[in-house]
Amino acid sequence: MNSFSEDIFCYPVKMECPYCYHSGPIQIYPELSGWTGRKLILDGKIFVYRCRTCHRSFAVNYHLIYTDEAHGFFLENIPEEQTDTEPMERDGVFSFCRYTEEISRLQEKLLIFSHGRDDRVIEVLKIRVSQRTGKGPFHYSGSLKDGTIILQNSTAAFRTEVYVPSWEYETVLRLSKLDDLRAGKETWVDEAYGRALLARIRKKSGYPFIT
Repeated sequence: MNSFSEDIFCYPVKMECPYCYHSGPIQIYPELSGWTGRKLILDGKIFVYRCRTCHRSFAVNYHLIYTDEAHGFFLENIPEEQTDTEPMERDGVFSFCRYTEEISRLQEKLLIFSHGRDDRVIEVLKIRVSQRTGKGPFHYSGSLKDGTIILQNSTAAFRTEVYVPSWEYETVLRLSKLDDLRAGKETWVDEAYGRALLARIRKKSGYPFIT
């Protein structure tokens, strides 16, 4: 295993370019942690393979665990095709965790938690914005100083940004009556989870915003 820095390790694997079918090396980072790991993940360069033959680039999805002991959580990306991978289990160090099947989803979760947001509420807001705009899917891309949430349409020919006011986030958080994030039992929080939570809110609240 090659050392990237004092506490970050990577190892090379051969990757076949889907465009020209030539193979070349890419460094895989199986475990990352803390501030340095967060920076590498959110930067995203470690998930991009650039072919040395045709010079095209494409995203690479692989098994990765990110741990944040300071905030008591971990994220694990398990690609759908890796059916033999056993998920890491919570212990006394980690109060909550999330599993994903795409690196882009793990990046989004990490950004949400880095901004002090609840990903369960964000999933509901993403669905609401898709319903209002007729576009989607959306992903979380940041927050403004006043608490406004920025969602982006990740598949449109032209990038679409939607600004969700902080009161809407707080309304969903209040109406959902969720356990504290650190006490929650959820591990897979995705679109399906968001739709189920939204349906539950609609059924119980009758609040005008939740239509």
